[in-house]
Amino acid sequence: MADVIQIRRDTASAWTSANPTLASGELGLETDTGKLKLGDASTAWNSLAYNILSSSAYAPLASPTFTGTVTGPTINASTALQIGGTAVTSTAAELNILDGVTSTAAELNILDGVTSTAAELNILDGVTSTAAELNILDGVTSTAAELNILDGVTSTAAELNLLDGLTDIGYKNIPQNLQNANYTLVLADSGKHIHHAATDGTARTWTIPANSSVAYPIGTAITFTNLSTADVTIAITSDSLYHSTDQTAGSRTLAQYGIATALKVYATKWVISGNGLT
Repeated sequence: MADVIQIRRDTASAWTSANPTLASGELGLETDTGKLKLGDASTAWNSLAYNILSSSAYAPLASPTFTGTVTGPTINASTALQIGGTAVTSTAAELNILDGVTSTAAELNILDGVTSTAAELNILDGVTSTAAELNILDGVTSTAAELNILDGVTSTAAELNLLDGLTDIGYKNIPQNLQNANYTLVLADSGKHIHHAATDGTARTWTIPANSSVAYPIGTAITFTNLSTADVTIAITSDSLYHSTDQTAGSRTLAQYGIATALKVYATKWVISGNGLT
């Protein structure tokens, strides 16, 4: 038996397997309401129920198979695009960024499992680097800890460019550390001069710490200057400070307008020489 359409007048009537015979014009749209009607003007049914059966024991038809071209829905301004039931909020302009992308599946799969948040990915928004510029990072093996060393760096491009082509290290001058108080030197004083201003009329003591406390590299040079009428005592803790003139070890006194430089020659030995130094 061929597939049939069962029709009944209303939901209370029993189904019949008889093939219905429809005369011309008995199945169509009502002109006043646009609803589907069955019958002619004198015998039009006021309700319609239908059931589609197969020829095999009237079992429901299996899923239909479509042939030819099936035209999908058009997404417009009133229809939200959804992925997995979640509405996508990307604009057409944002989606068009992918237009012309030639990435392979393998390249795109690099993002598989990435847990970056939208805020983290938005850091790239507005980046104008070219592919060639970004490729400079290709093969970089720096760790996050190493790259984080740059975090908080405030040097300008002009300041960093000063290093371009340099083959030497250290200062181009002798930076000043003004100390109008008793003071124990720190590692950052390497290569600097400790200065006692003329406005401070009090005698001061500046102390070179032991190697066990501050391990200055051998070859470290520190200069001391005193413009005050009050003397400055240059002392040392458990290590040795030798005067280059008399070869004796111990603390030294720097008088007004005096200048002296201490040079570390061994792990626990310094030699000091200068003018106004006793």
